[in-house]
Amino acid sequence: MTSPATLQALVHNLSAHGDRQALVAFHKESIETWTCEALLDICRRLASGFQEAGLREGEYVALYSPNRVEWIIACLALLETGAVPVPIDSQMAGDDLAHVLADSGATWALTIRPLADRMAALGLTDGRRIILLDAGKDSPLSWRHFLREPRGTIPPPHPEAPAFLFYTSGVSGKPKGVPLSHHNLLSNLQALIRVNVYRTDERLLLPLPLHHVYPFMIGLVAPLAQGLTIVLPHSLTGPQMRRALQEGRITAIVGVPRIYSALFDGIERQIVQKGRIALWLFKRLLASSVAALRRFRLPLGRILFAPLRRRFAPCLRTLVYGGSPLAPELAWKLTGLGWQVAGGYGLTETSPILTLTAPGILRLDSSGSPLPGVQIRIADPDPETCQGEIQAQGANVFAGYLHLPQKSEEAFTEDGWFRTGDLGYLDD
Repeated sequence: MTSPATLQALVHNLSAHGDRQALVAFHKESIETWTCEALLDICRRLASGFQEAGLREGEYVALYSPNRVEWIIACLALLETGAVPVPIDSQMAGDDLAHVLADSGATWALTIRPLADRMAALGLTDGRRIILLDAGKDSPLSWRHFLREPRGTIPPPHPEAPAFLFYTSGVSGKPKGVPLSHHNLLSNLQALIRVNVYRTDERLLLPLPLHHVYPFMIGLVAPLAQGLTIVLPHSLTGPQMRRALQEGRITAIVGVPRIYSALFDGIERQIVQKGRIALWLFKRLLASSVAALRRFRLPLGRILFAPLRRRFAPCLRTLVYGGSPLAPELAWKLTGLGWQVAGGYGLTETSPILTLTAPGILRLDSSGSPLPGVQIRIADPDPETCQGEIQAQGANVFAGYLHLPQKSEEAFTEDGWFRTGDLGYLDD
């Protein structure tokens, strides 16, 4: 992939992957498939319609919906126009939703019918153009009414212009707007590609909501940039996840620790059903597999547990985690079963990845090494524990919060390092 200057160029690069599968969405009784070429075509047509309807470069547009193919199409179309998507948690509290819409100044909202009704009940639709991602083509509010034939090339935005506006969770106070520029996000993307997080034949299961920057980058942008296949499960229930893993021929999952905890618990429950001897044997074999990995780097689990993996997810190789640390004990168990574990550390403000443990690296008690182009330092380390605040520099670090100059100033040291607020230490 050539190095694009903006995410708009990233959309255009879909043409290089032709008829390769880009998206596979599992529905209750059907499977929806989009090639890279078809995805690019509909994104350009939707972008043309958005422009014709008056959407301009730099305008903030709310994307208020759970994961669905139409979310991704709309998101890419907005990037094509140079508008700035504002992904919003579909379960966000009413007060926070009102704050995000007002703070961002979004006058367009791409959403689904139940959430549009919620916005109306909260008095948040007045003065906003509501477009439904789940409406049929006969509905006057359907996104399909904006499809037009593309009318030439749309000029690219400036690389330092905001590409996305993400909002923090608002654990302390109201959610803060985090504008991430094209340059911020692409620097992180290019670093991820350099460290080979994914193989060229990867098929990724994406069960995480795209309003978080971690699944957005790792589960959507990075795969699309490399022409990989993204699979959306119908739901997060055990049967639907197994269906997607098996029928979707999944090779990697983009998840969070609780998904992998549930995965291991589900495997163990199946063993329990076979009796006490089977459970005893499973635990002994797993302990032996983990010991061989930790002491001798011997991947015995790939052979010992191959039948189990084939029954559960025959093509699965890699478990990618983020959002919070994966307990080392669980990470070793999953690796002992024959899977690779990869994951990292970062924040919304850092686009998001700062450090990464790449697939195959058996340092499962670590947050990994800094990505290329990222600098990490420990401020004022404790003399005994060596722990101090983790601070970062790099092209992926944002410039400051939206409408919050004091908070922005407090987020950086006098010499320009971003204060993560997290504790850590560096080893040799």
